[in-house]
Amino acid sequence: MPQATQDLFKGGSVSVADPSRYPSRVEIDELFRSGRTYAIKALEAFDEARWDDPSPGDAPAQFFPTLGSLWGMAGTHQFWHIGHLTVCRTAMKKKRILT
Repeated sequence: MPQATQDLFKGGSVSVADPSRYPSRVEIDELFRSGRTYAIKALEAFDEARWDDPSPGDAPAQFFPTLGSLWGMAGTHQFWHIGHLTVCRTAMKKKRILT
């Protein structure tokens, strides 16, 4: 993920009303696809014998005690954001696009 995009959406960031500050829908879709492709390739190369090894020191151990739990989060993380979008669209009284 580009550093500029990380800075826009990192924890503690504040939304702005200027849409030009944000990537386009096409750019976001491409980031999703390329990130997913990268994650799948990395997982295919991962040594499954390490599944129960402890997560790296920068991963919160209470949530991700093992490399397997970290991979589980990586595989489902995008879907958390789909939930966020659903809540935001509902709050803006927009038509639901996911049911």
